[in-house]
Amino acid sequence: MAWTFTTLKSAIQDYTNNTESTFVSYLDEFIVNTEDRIQKLVSLPVFRKNVTGTLTLGNQYLSVPTDFLSAHSFIVAPTPNANFTAELHYEYTPTSITTSSDGTSYLGTNASDCLLYGSLLEAYTFMKGEPDIMANYEKRFQQAIDRLKVFAEG
Repeated sequence: MAWTFTTLKSAIQDYTNNTESTFVSYLDEFIVNTEDRIQKLVSLPVFRKNVTGTLTLGNQYLSVPTDFLSAHSFIVAPTPNANFTAELHYEYTPTSITTSSDGTSYLGTNASDCLLYGSLLEAYTFMKGEPDIMANYEKRFQQAIDRLKVFAEG
């Protein structure tokens, strides 16, 4: 099942049986934390970009893009003695399902189980939930991550 922001928030509330206002106010944070966790656990080719930039005389640094998460390749040594164009291959942080204009995201569509179980872990941690339930969600999250890694590795 693919999630939209609205359906994911409803599912979290349904699974946790919690509609208390403070809990509901943290739903976005649970989801964003999960998106971040997924991105740091799985390198998905769809979240890779290449950009060029200019290395300038005497400056050993190159500004990174605003959506930069991690580099795949880029090496410069020594400090340039002239201006050079360089290419950076990097993994970027995509727009969150919580802020996308249409309420959808790649992870919501293609890694829905990761997003759900990770968000439930965040929610149950917030609620100080039962350890056995949290262990079950952690296990399901890890299984979903393992499947996503196999998918990402092609």
